[in-house]
Amino acid sequence: MRDEELRARLTALADATAPPPRADLAAVVGRRHRARRRTQLRVGAAAAAVAAVAVAAPLLVDGEPAGSVAAVAAVPDAQGRPAAGDGPARGSLADDAAFVAAVRQLSWSDPGARAAAPPPAGSQVLFAGDVPGGRWALVSRPLTVPPPLVDNDELERRLRVDSVALAWFAGPPGASPDGLRLRSAPVVTEPGLPAALWDPTSGTLAVVAESPAAAVRVLDGNGTPVAELALTGGLAVGAAPEGTATVEVLTADGTVLASVEPIRARR
Repeated sequence: MRDEELRARLTALADATAPPPRADLAAVVGRRHRARRRTQLRVGAAAAAVAAVAVAAPLLVDGEPAGSVAAVAAVPDAQGRPAAGDGPARGSLADDAAFVAAVRQLSWSDPGARAAAPPPAGSQVLFAGDVPGGRWALVSRPLTVPPPLVDNDELERRLRVDSVALAWFAGPPGASPDGLRLRSAPVVTEPGLPAALWDPTSGTLAVVAESPAAAVRVLDGNGTPVAELALTGGLAVGAAPEGTATVEVLTADGTVLASVEPIRARR
């Protein structure tokens, strides 16, 4: 068989067995590439989310190591509003704009210092005020996985990227913002939940909650009520006995809106 005839037969065979041409071939290849890339990025996003909670910086609480602080990234919501909380700070110092701004700027990893960079977008001071025996402040920061790593709403839901981190600062009576220290390692919680701070040494409990919350019920480890406080302007400050385990936030008619464990100060 001559070379020309062989080439002709092979060409005819290829034409007969090849798939039909596709005008959208480039688009199909592109979609497959992006799908493979998204899979890789989702694995990376999961790792980043774990790292965001696990990466730690040493803290000192009352002069002693307090464990780890979550490394957080913060962004506003789609409308540009802060993602954590939706109201002004509570407490006797809530109207002191300079004090609140300075507390918002406090470093979460360098006790007694103000962060070199501006606080993450969406950070809020939820409470700043005087309590029996001292001065407290509660700061909130929203958590997120960096946007380039996540393009899937279901993945974001499973990663809980709408969570917030809470840091509790405390100092002696009349302390300036620089005189406040982290009272416990920051904790991660769901947005919109009440926040409760409890110092078992002094017995002081502070609770921040949104309307229609009207009262706070304090329960011990057996679920027995041991104290009840009124919420005024979204804030309750009062005494809670040793053994406090749970704080229930109630409406005026006694309906339980939420039940949370108080952030407990290290002794």
